This record gives sequence, C-alpha cells and structure tokens, in this order.
Amino acid sequence: MMGHVMEVEQSIDSGKNLIIVSLKGSLHAHDLCNTAMMMIRSLEFTPGMNSLWDLSGARFVNPGREFISILLKFAGSIQSDRGTGYKTAVVARDDITYGYARMLSELGHEIPCTIEVFRDTQEAMTWLSETLLPH
Repeated sequence: MMGHVMEVEQSIDSGKNLIIVSLKGSLHAHDLCNTAMMMIRSLEFTPGMNSLWDLSGARFVNPGREFISILLKFAGSIQSDRGTGYKTAVVARDDITYGYARMLSELGHEIPCTIEVFRDTQEAMTWLSETLLPH
C-alpha cells in the first residue's frame, strides 16, 4: 500500500480503568481492527475497560458500507475478550471521520458497550468519567 502511513499511540491507566488510543494518518478498517487486537493483547488490559479512541489526526481511507461492516463484524468477534458494559468515546474532528464514527455508534447496537462520538477530547474524557445510569 503505497503512501499508507499510520501512527499509533496507546496507553492504559488501570487506576482509571481506561485505555487511550491515538491514531494519526490514513486509516483502513483493518488498521482499527489490528489496533484493537494490540490493545486486547496488552498485559495491562482487563476486559470491560473503557476506551478513548482519538481519531482527531486520522483520515479514513475508502470509507463506505464495507468499512462499517468490517468493523462491526470484528467487534462481534472480540466480544468475549473485550468484555461488556464498557464505554467507548471516539474523538473525531473532521466531518467524514465524525460521520462514520456516528454511523458505527448507531449501527453497533449489538456491541455490548456504549459508544459516543465527540469533537473535543476533554468532553470525551468527562463523559468517560461519568457513571452510566441504567436505561
């Protein structure tokens, strides 16, 4: 893949039950899947940890129906390792990435977590620190 450049930074704060993943550059659906697998395989990871995916410096490559389908199928395949009841905040500043993240959050009703999309990192962190109320 000529020109495909992606940077990944990941940190886990066990005390806050939080994983922070920052992705920059051009992203394909498999990049997000590979990053999630890397996160799950981390020695500090425990199932059910909340996560912040910072995509503010990222751009999706070839987004479309297949892109969303790949991500939803992958999320279902890792459910037993990922856990349930966690919160995932996605930070996306450009309109296309934000829109696709919103579609994923709306279509991902089978994923056993709550997904919210933000344009601001601080708002995302505030939401992650709040306790979810039962529906």
